[in-house]
Amino acid sequence: MEQRVSKSSNSTLSKLKRFCQRAFRQAYVRANVEHGLAHQIRALRQGKSWSQLELAQELGVKRQSTIARLEDPSYGRYTLATLLKLASVFDVALLVKFVSYGTLMRETDDLSPNAIRPQDFDEEYPKLRIAIERHEKLGFGYIDPVSPSVKTFSGWPFDPKPYALSPSLPSIPTGSTGGENRWLQ
Repeated sequence: MEQRVSKSSNSTLSKLKRFCQRAFRQAYVRANVEHGLAHQIRALRQGKSWSQLELAQELGVKRQSTIARLEDPSYGRYTLATLLKLASVFDVALLVKFVSYGTLMRETDDLSPNAIRPQDFDEEYPKLRIAIERHEKLGFGYIDPVSPSVKTFSGWPFDPKPYALSPSLPSIPTGSTGGENRWLQ
């Protein structure tokens, strides 16, 4: 019986074989950090329908060329301060951590604009609110903000009820600019 292997599987297998070479791994990490950030910044900006000049103004920088440089995959000189500022302007979280190569491969499997652009808080909040409401109805478990559901603590030897969230959840005002404090209290 003949087995067919998809192009994606062949590509993954080829990449996996090349990961055995230290120089390839290092180059892959560098390219994904530098190119990934540039493409993600562009996807976030376009998701807001902002021009480079509008993003520059939001960031408090004087020139559009600063944004063009940040969106250039060959730039590669990002500072944590700049990334934190960008995260704040886009109202998304910034996560910087070391990971295994397997995790990196999974995270970089789909680099389409939709896959690399995280939802900002206003987009994500309705799902989070549903998860919190389900949590409060059940009175136990933990909240999964990605898929609005409550997972149970199977086999955990304590009662998480005392840690339940406040029953009064704020709603996002219509026309929200994203600047007001909307965190759960």
